[in-house]
Amino acid sequence: MAEIAKKELPYTAFFPGDIMVVERGKETLGDIESTRRLGKGDIDEYLTFGSSFNVTKTAKRWISERLDKNFIFGAFTGGKLAAVASLVAWLPEMTVIMGVETKQKYRGRGLGSAVVSGAVGEAMRRSEACSLTVSSDDTPAIELYRKLGFRKVGDDEARQVPHGVLHLPPVVEG
Repeated sequence: MAEIAKKELPYTAFFPGDIMVVERGKETLGDIESTRRLGKGDIDEYLTFGSSFNVTKTAKRWISERLDKNFIFGAFTGGKLAAVASLVAWLPEMTVIMGVETKQKYRGRGLGSAVVSGAVGEAMRRSEACSLTVSSDDTPAIELYRKLGFRKVGDDEARQVPHGVLHLPPVVEG
């Protein structure tokens, strides 16, 4: 199936990614003072995010449901939401972190570390490990995740297709 998708599906963009994992006991969390779980009162500010994952503006109702269902963490500076990270799925073995983003003007202040640390802390209360996927060319993010204890375990391949993003089956290292 993956080979057919690679050859036959037209795509407009290709996103190579690194799959990274941290196991419980191997995480090195940063300062989470500026981090908290987002609630319905944060919907309008949360709507200003999304550029890193290439989506159009999302309906408030959908975001409200995500805030109830998922753990979405935010890091704040000066009362403004500056960075976000979400736990989107969890099993006893693994939790998945997605939607990590720090607004451009707040980068380099440790807020990405704070929000991912908050998410990892919650993930480790639920699972033995947590994973995330990062763009293979996003060196600052990869360095941040390594500092927090993540290690690369495989490759992800995503392609922009006419009606969304298609993730091909990952290649996981032995």
